[in-house]
Amino acid sequence: MINGIEINSIWEDESMIEIEVLAGNGMFAGRTQFYTSREELVEMASVLMGFPKSADDKVTFGEGEIDESSAMNLSLYCVSGAGVNGQQF
Repeated sequence: MINGIEINSIWEDESMIEIEVLAGNGMFAGRTQFYTSREELVEMASVLMGFPKSADDKVTFGEGEIDESSAMNLSLYCVSGAGVNGQQF
């Protein structure tokens, strides 16, 4: 079982990328697939590489609507001053 976050590219063309996100804590795991643009994916990667910048840092990414077949909402935040992070998926 996954313990953390894994982001994989499944399919892409010149304007769209299909992404799979797996997230888990060792006891529970979730998986989703969604479509996004290259620009959105680059922005997400840039923010994630710099996370966390402070103990109050929080980032949220969302693609699609919850009632659609292709949607994702990911929030990352710190749960302690030591930089331990939490995730909502």
